[in-house]
Amino acid sequence: MELLTADQIRAWDSFTIQNEPISSYNLMERASSIFTDWFSTIYDNQRPVLIFCGTGNNGGDGLAIARFLHYLRYDVGVYICRISKNETDDFARNLVKIQGLEGTILLRNEIPIESGRGYILEQDTFPTISENTIIIDAILGSGLTRPVTGYWASFFDHLNQSQAEIVSVDIPSGLFSDKHTEGGAIKAARILSFEIPKLAFLLPENEPFVGDFEYKSIGLHQAFLEKIEAQNIFVTSDFIQPFLKKRKKFDHKGTYGHVLLVVGRSGMAGAAVLAARACMRSGVGLLTVQTPLCNQLILQISLPEAIVVADQNETELSQIIDCQPYSAIGI
Repeated sequence: MELLTADQIRAWDSFTIQNEPISSYNLMERASSIFTDWFSTIYDNQRPVLIFCGTGNNGGDGLAIARFLHYLRYDVGVYICRISKNETDDFARNLVKIQGLEGTILLRNEIPIESGRGYILEQDTFPTISENTIIIDAILGSGLTRPVTGYWASFFDHLNQSQAEIVSVDIPSGLFSDKHTEGGAIKAARILSFEIPKLAFLLPENEPFVGDFEYKSIGLHQAFLEKIEAQNIFVTSDFIQPFLKKRKKFDHKGTYGHVLLVVGRSGMAGAAVLAARACMRSGVGLLTVQTPLCNQLILQISLPEAIVVADQNETELSQIIDCQPYSAIGI
């Protein structure tokens, strides 16, 4: 599976909108519905849900998710974080729809804020969050271009330090999608990524922010993948499956190749055993292990199915054996 950059993901969205065709708003509805279906299979409607939204398309996803969870009788509250003065058209459209729902969904902060529309502005006091709450993070999406600092980094820390479980929409807010974060970020217990995982989920520097992640297709146009070259590949079972050879009823060990492993020295018998076991597990038919004399007994006992050729040297490899019989050699 290809791991795409932030620019490539945006281009994939645009390609889908143009070629399916589908409007950006309806694509947002589709993604939000898929997130809601996934969320509702994990969390029942007995716990309150607070959704924190930005004013971009990730925030638009959050508003749509709030609407769908409201229909499923979840106790939903929404805060809008005014990180940017700009609002995307799809965010604004979802804001109008959520304002028309019965029941309290848009929340005010503890101090008077802009027009009662539920915005949290920079320097506002942080909202109180009970420990039984589930937080849905839809503040910043995969298009982040600069680190989160100052008030909003402190705001993220406030959410992280609450006892609430945090679930992120597509990507934890504050993470760059294709490199490690350098500023404040949400520490998500769970993430549902749209279409593909983000490279950021696999980087060791991001470990504090990335809990369990899953990904689900939102129907982005697959023809786009034929037009791009990905620099990184996420290896999955689906990727590996075509490489696995189907075994026939009358196949035998000679059918699946003969491997020579040239491994080990004194004190390194463990590496030789692990390599040999891995080779057998991968499905090789025959395995010969060349190793110093000191490792012979260890290998014969640990892996009796392997052929062991003991080097004449007690502690190190010192000779080259005939390589003609072997279909693959590992050193």
